[in-house]
Amino acid sequence: EDPYNTRIQSPGFGEFAGSKIPLFLQPISLSPLQSSSGALRRANQQMGVLLKLVDLILLLFFFLITVVAPLIDAQTCLPLSYFPDFLVQFKEQYTHDYGDYIVAEKPHFFVGLVWLELLFQWPLALLNLYAIFTSKPWFSSTCLIYGVSVCTSMVAILSEMMGSKRASEKLLTLYASFMGLGVLALLRGLLTCSSKTTGLGRRPALARKKRA
Repeated sequence: EDPYNTRIQSPGFGEFAGSKIPLFLQPISLSPLQSSSGALRRANQQMGVLLKLVDLILLLFFFLITVVAPLIDAQTCLPLSYFPDFLVQFKEQYTHDYGDYIVAEKPHFFVGLVWLELLFQWPLALLNLYAIFTSKPWFSSTCLIYGVSVCTSMVAILSEMMGSKRASEKLLTLYASFMGLGVLALLRGLLTCSSKTTGLGRRPALARKKRA
């Protein structure tokens, strides 16, 4: 006989492997925690692959800027005698093929944006190239700054083109692609900066748990 009547099924009690152990004292399975940890690990791996792809795209973009800015764009604000004839002809051919009236007419705001590119964006592009090749931790900061600067410049240019209605679809597509790359650089910087902030915010909580 069972004088304590522990075999009676009631809420919170039950038999476990033939014993009379209450349900709330039975061992808890950790498989859900392990599965969630594995899913988090796979998500981190996928995010790492995505970031590498984005870095590759930005690497090509930064390399293009480091070449085009001093050799082609600088012709807008510097005397043409500083450049070889084939570079001057190349820019003239581009202006004719794409109908880039802003490059041809050189309005004052555009000349100012080119100076911004040469004095600020071009050095940042060089820094970003160096940071990608050497895996510097400050790459996210310089990439974010560069993306914001490029997006600001492209907004000014695209606003003028769409407002004047003088730009062809081919020209708008070209400048919109640079706008997209600027947004990509901005998001790349924001993503890594936010992850670092989250990681730093978790450290004190973990430290408190260890002390407890």
